[in-house]
Amino acid sequence: MPVRFTTPSLGGQGELQMTDLAAHGWRIAVGYRHLQADQLFVGTQLVSTNQPLIINLHSVDVTASYAVTDRFSVSVTVPFVLCGLRAPRGHGVRAG
Repeated sequence: MPVRFTTPSLGGQGELQMTDLAAHGWRIAVGYRHLQADQLFVGTQLVSTNQPLIINLHSVDVTASYAVTDRFSVSVTVPFVLCGLRAPRGHGVRAG
């Protein structure tokens, strides 16, 4: 089954709406996601890689919000992504 990595997020907008922010107040929220997979999908199609691989993906969203008034606030979210691909250790290697 394909995994949509971009949603849902821990933190982010859900966290910001949980409590009211007073006028001229700031709030910083951080959301983290991790995905490890051994299959590669593009859209809904499984892509054949002709060799085993491990996909390791880390994502952090940093959201800053500022309350202009008690009822109006603005937010900006900056995403950071780190992804790595590797072949499993010992694949195709025979001992002795």
